Amino acid sequence: MDAIKKLVNEYINARGITLEALAGMIGISRVSLWKKLNGRSPFLVNEAFALADVVGFDVNLFRC
Repeated sequence: MDAIKKLVNEYINARGITLEALAGMIGISRVSLWKKLNGRSPFLVNEAFALADVVGFDVNLFRC
């Protein structure tokens, strides 16, 4: 999950957007995205695909 969290942080920093904006793009709340990125709750399949599509990484990173 650390690789995904790093990619997400790079994405939001490069675009100057907030975690809340990114969460909205994938259809979940900011708190929910934070919990998922920090391993406190799992990503649902549709959330994983949406995040991978928005940020631009291979969804197979979720397999690690």
